[in-house]
Amino acid sequence: MPKNSPRVSVIIPTRNSLRTLREALKSVFRQTYPFYEIVVVDDASRDGTARALAPMAQAGRLRYIKLRRPVGAAEARNIGIRATKTPFVAFLDADDLWRPEKLAVQMRALEKTGALFCYSRYTVVGPAGRTLAHPTWRSFGGFPRIGLPLYPRTSTCVLSRQIFRRVGVFDPIFKLRHDETDFFYRVRQKLGKRAFLYLSRPLVKYRFSPDRHSAYWKTGARAAPFQIQRRFDLFHFFEKHPRAGHIFARSAYERAWRKG
Repeated sequence: MPKNSPRVSVIIPTRNSLRTLREALKSVFRQTYPFYEIVVVDDASRDGTARALAPMAQAGRLRYIKLRRPVGAAEARNIGIRATKTPFVAFLDADDLWRPEKLAVQMRALEKTGALFCYSRYTVVGPAGRTLAHPTWRSFGGFPRIGLPLYPRTSTCVLSRQIFRRVGVFDPIFKLRHDETDFFYRVRQKLGKRAFLYLSRPLVKYRFSPDRHSAYWKTGARAAPFQIQRRFDLFHFFEKHPRAGHIFARSAYERAWRKG
């Protein structure tokens, strides 16, 4: 950990994702911005995560929190939030990667503008790292636009801790997915559009794979390739027909809310 007092806490929830977690941590260690701390919240993994991270924790390179029973990604993030006190919080899913300048660019933008929530564009990569897509986002302007694929990816976000005091944290009722969508919606509803700062520069590599902890895929690995292909087909369709994308996003969110 940097000798100077950290300004941002990097919270990484993980569950049986040791292979990609190692790569995610390396991407944080390569950050050009030095004033950070890392908190890994292990959601009851059984893949040797504790043993693998023990040397890093003992060396002070990160804080490791081991949960005895799985609570889901939302509550794992909340535990990380409550365990830290820095002015800013950043999230990184265990299967995503940050570009080296990610924190430096976003922290500079936040401190310059006074925004409370900074998110960026990202690049979609496959399990082997091959680039699959370069999403282009339209403005994050309201309820119809908070849905696939027009809302911020969690790994792209750096937030002021003020947000959690004013809006609350992630709702743990969403154990499988949609916790980010619910949280972004509440932030937008309570703090307004001006709280958000969007950077068009891609700062994150979002890994699209069947075993994402952030998605908690309900179906097995056999169905995953079909789901991935269908999702990307929808993505490209919505790029050409944004109005249809907004309608789909709203209906998808409402279905998730009713099931929640």
